[in-house]
Amino acid sequence: MKVTRKDITIIFLFAQAIGARLENTKQKESFIKRYIRTAKLLEGYSLRKVETWLRIMPELGLKKWTLETVAKFIDYDPITIIERYRPKDCEKVFQELEKEGYFRWDEEKGYIPNWW
Repeated sequence: MKVTRKDITIIFLFAQAIGARLENTKQKESFIKRYIRTAKLLEGYSLRKVETWLRIMPELGLKKWTLETVAKFIDYDPITIIERYRPKDCEKVFQELEKEGYFRWDEEKGYIPNWW
């Protein structure tokens, strides 16, 4: 059985989300060192919730976001956040996230994240 550390998994999901090129051991170690504290804060959340927020962040139109930004947003309702940051085209964002499996449509509640 392969044992993986959740904090390291979170860091590499973040690296993938931002398109970081970690081409050698030194770069990987530096990246891990930079984000390990925040990744440890996120360990209490499901990987699916972290992944969903990593996918949502680029859609918000922020000039810059980091894993710390994810940690700040993760306890908020993603529907409210998307509607606040993308009011004119939030429906398009929800549809795209639904296609990718991060959200689903509920007849009573509307769009809801798939970690709920």
